[in-house]
Amino acid sequence: MSGEYDAVLLTQWMPLTLPVYLSVVLGMRGVAALSRRSRPLVVLLLHDVRPDRWWPGAALLMRALLRLVDGATVLTPDVRRDALRLAPNLSISLCAHPVYDTYGPSVDKQDARVALGLPNDVPV
Repeated sequence: MSGEYDAVLLTQWMPLTLPVYLSVVLGMRGVAALSRRSRPLVVLLLHDVRPDRWWPGAALLMRALLRLVDGATVLTPDVRRDALRLAPNLSISLCAHPVYDTYGPSVDKQDARVALGLPNDVPV
Protein backbone atom coordinates (compact mmCIF):
# COMPACT_ATOMS: atom_id res chain seq x y z
CA MET A 1 0.00 0.00 0.00
CA SER A 2 3.03 2.30 -0.22
CA GLY A 3 1.93 3.65 -3.60
CA GLU A 4 5.36 3.10 -5.16
CA TYR A 5 4.05 1.44 -8.32
CA ASP A 6 2.46 2.39 -11.62
CA ALA A 7 0.16 -0.56 -12.20
CA VAL A 8 -1.26 -3.59 -10.44
CA LEU A 9 -2.34 -6.80 -12.16
CA LEU A 10 -4.90 -8.96 -10.36
CA THR A 11 -5.80 -12.44 -11.58
CA GLN A 12 -9.49 -13.18 -11.04
CA TRP A 13 -10.82 -16.70 -11.49
CA MET A 14 -12.90 -17.52 -8.41
CA PRO A 15 -15.47 -15.62 -6.32
CA LEU A 16 -13.58 -16.24 -3.08
CA THR A 17 -11.02 -13.56 -4.00
CA LEU A 18 -13.58 -10.86 -4.86
CA PRO A 19 -13.91 -9.33 -1.36
CA VAL A 20 -10.12 -9.26 -0.98
CA TYR A 21 -9.58 -7.64 -4.38
CA LEU A 22 -12.27 -5.05 -3.68
CA SER A 23 -10.49 -4.20 -0.42
CA VAL A 24 -7.11 -3.97 -2.16
CA VAL A 25 -8.41 -1.68 -4.93
CA LEU A 26 -10.26 0.58 -2.51
CA GLY A 27 -7.23 0.64 -0.19
CA MET A 28 -4.92 1.68 -3.02
CA ARG A 29 -7.31 4.46 -3.98
CA GLY A 30 -7.44 5.66 -0.38
CA VAL A 31 -3.66 5.66 -0.02
CA ALA A 32 -3.30 7.56 -3.29
CA ALA A 33 -5.87 10.15 -2.20
CA LEU A 34 -4.35 10.64 1.25
CA SER A 35 -0.77 10.83 0.01
CA ARG A 36 -1.66 12.95 -3.03
CA ARG A 37 0.12 10.47 -5.28
CA SER A 38 -1.22 9.40 -8.62
CA ARG A 39 -3.37 6.32 -8.44
CA PRO A 40 -1.85 3.17 -9.99
CA LEU A 41 -3.69 1.52 -12.85
CA VAL A 42 -5.49 -1.67 -11.84
CA VAL A 43 -5.94 -4.33 -14.50
CA LEU A 44 -7.72 -7.66 -14.09
CA LEU A 45 -6.75 -10.85 -15.84
CA LEU A 46 -10.22 -12.39 -16.03
CA HIS A 47 -10.43 -16.15 -16.39
CA ASP A 48 -14.18 -16.15 -15.87
CA VAL A 49 -16.88 -13.71 -14.86
CA ARG A 50 -19.57 -16.25 -13.97
CA PRO A 51 -18.45 -18.68 -11.27
CA ASP A 52 -18.62 -22.42 -11.92
CA ARG A 53 -20.57 -22.83 -8.69
CA TRP A 54 -23.17 -20.42 -7.39
CA TRP A 55 -21.91 -18.28 -4.54
CA PRO A 56 -24.07 -15.73 -2.68
CA GLY A 57 -23.25 -12.21 -3.80
CA ALA A 58 -20.71 -13.23 -6.45
CA ALA A 59 -22.40 -11.31 -9.27
CA LEU A 60 -22.76 -8.19 -7.13
CA LEU A 61 -19.11 -8.30 -6.03
CA MET A 62 -17.91 -9.01 -9.58
CA ARG A 63 -19.89 -6.04 -10.92
CA ALA A 64 -18.41 -3.80 -8.21
CA LEU A 65 -14.85 -4.94 -8.96
CA LEU A 66 -15.26 -4.57 -12.73
CA ARG A 67 -16.51 -1.02 -12.26
CA LEU A 68 -13.59 -0.08 -10.00
CA VAL A 69 -10.70 -1.31 -12.14
CA ASP A 70 -9.13 0.52 -15.08
CA GLY A 71 -9.19 -2.36 -17.52
CA ALA A 72 -9.21 -6.09 -18.03
CA THR A 73 -7.63 -8.74 -20.17
CA VAL A 74 -9.73 -11.78 -21.05
CA LEU A 75 -8.86 -15.07 -22.69
CA THR A 76 -12.10 -15.75 -24.59
CA PRO A 77 -14.81 -13.75 -26.34
CA ASP A 78 -17.43 -15.26 -24.01
CA VAL A 79 -15.71 -13.84 -20.93
CA ARG A 80 -15.44 -10.48 -22.69
CA ARG A 81 -19.19 -10.53 -23.36
CA ASP A 82 -19.98 -11.45 -19.75
CA ALA A 83 -17.72 -8.70 -18.39
CA LEU A 84 -19.25 -6.06 -20.64
CA ARG A 85 -22.72 -7.04 -19.43
CA LEU A 86 -21.68 -6.14 -15.89
CA ALA A 87 -19.47 -3.14 -16.74
CA PRO A 88 -20.34 -1.75 -20.20
CA ASN A 89 -17.63 0.95 -20.09
CA LEU A 90 -14.77 -1.34 -19.07
CA SER A 91 -11.73 -1.28 -21.35
CA ILE A 92 -11.08 -4.92 -22.27
CA SER A 93 -8.34 -6.53 -24.34
CA LEU A 94 -8.77 -10.03 -25.69
CA CYS A 95 -5.65 -12.17 -25.64
CA ALA A 96 -6.60 -15.65 -26.77
CA HIS A 97 -5.75 -18.47 -24.42
CA PRO A 98 -2.67 -20.27 -25.70
CA VAL A 99 -3.05 -23.66 -27.32
CA TYR A 100 -0.85 -26.27 -25.75
CA ASP A 101 0.01 -28.45 -28.72
CA THR A 102 3.71 -28.94 -28.06
CA TYR A 103 3.29 -32.26 -26.31
CA GLY A 104 3.55 -34.38 -29.45
CA PRO A 105 1.14 -37.05 -30.60
CA SER A 106 -0.98 -38.88 -28.06
CA VAL A 107 0.09 -42.33 -26.92
CA ASP A 108 -2.20 -45.32 -26.52
CA LYS A 109 -3.00 -46.05 -22.86
CA GLN A 110 -1.58 -49.59 -22.97
CA ASP A 111 1.61 -48.44 -24.72
CA ALA A 112 2.07 -45.70 -22.12
CA ARG A 113 1.68 -48.19 -19.27
CA VAL A 114 4.28 -50.48 -20.85
CA ALA A 115 6.69 -47.57 -21.42
CA LEU A 116 6.27 -46.45 -17.79
CA GLY A 117 6.47 -49.95 -16.39
CA LEU A 118 3.00 -49.81 -14.85
CA PRO A 119 0.89 -52.94 -14.52
CA ASN A 120 -2.62 -52.90 -16.02
CA ASP A 121 -4.38 -53.35 -12.67
CA VAL A 122 -2.84 -50.29 -10.98
CA PRO A 123 -5.08 -47.18 -11.06
CA VAL A 124 -3.41 -44.05 -12.38
